[in-house]
Amino acid sequence: MEISFQDITYTYSIGTPFEHRALQAIQVQFNQGDYVAVIGKTGSGKSTLVQLLAGLLLPTSGVLQVWDTRIHSRSKKLGEYRKKVGVVFQYPEHQLFEETVAKDIGFGPKNLGCDVAEIEHRVSEAMSWVGLSPDLRDRSPFELSGGQMRRVAIAGVLAMRPDILILDEPTAGLDFRGQRDLLSILKRFHQHFGCTVVHVTHNMNEAAELAEQIVLMSDGKVIATGRPVDIFRNLPNLQVSGLDVPDVTKWIMSLNQKLSTPISTEIYELSTLVDELIHRGRRGS
Repeated sequence: MEISFQDITYTYSIGTPFEHRALQAIQVQFNQGDYVAVIGKTGSGKSTLVQLLAGLLLPTSGVLQVWDTRIHSRSKKLGEYRKKVGVVFQYPEHQLFEETVAKDIGFGPKNLGCDVAEIEHRVSEAMSWVGLSPDLRDRSPFELSGGQMRRVAIAGVLAMRPDILILDEPTAGLDFRGQRDLLSILKRFHQHFGCTVVHVTHNMNEAAELAEQIVLMSDGKVIATGRPVDIFRNLPNLQVSGLDVPDVTKWIMSLNQKLSTPISTEIYELSTLVDELIHRGRRGS
């Protein structure tokens, strides 16, 4: 089963002086269970694409087929569909509103109709996933640190166990360690539950490290889609879109100028590159 954008167009403020076509004839498919990164500079249409997938916007034209659900310009009653989709927006801590951490995380499962025991289980499980101590259950989320607040907000989405998890720049505003911790959480959650993840980012390192499929967007169009190695070996496409290759790829390309046996540019994690260099050092190559 797959998610299919079929000739999708979306236009904001139709019939006004502010009319703007954000998506133009989008044709792209995601396989169920894949980790998909959608990359592009600001204004490329990334966020509009995932708002359509979340059911928050309806296409101006075209059809979005999500398994057995067809979404088009006249679609109604998408409530059941939206329950299958979890969305983590930029700065998700701004979405907190309940009086305790447990209530905030349990809000989504409660709305899904889970019984009390299941809600408690999901709250505890989600807190464990994001590294929150059980001692924080009865604390107000607004008394926590910024990093803890973000973990509460993300735990609330994970507790819903969505079939589709949408991440719109989830590491925005975090320091390097916070970014690494959050990406590790998301990677483990995806591997454990097998949900489809669609991760919007302008960070090429995140896209390269996590994604099985990358969708490259520019000016409301899909420029290319494929495996990370397919996307990042095509430098002209990236440059036209205002992007660059991941940092690790840059380092490998620089090293390869000095090596008789080049290192594969399919390495995207720094730890893997370090392991490769150590291995070569032991071999004396």
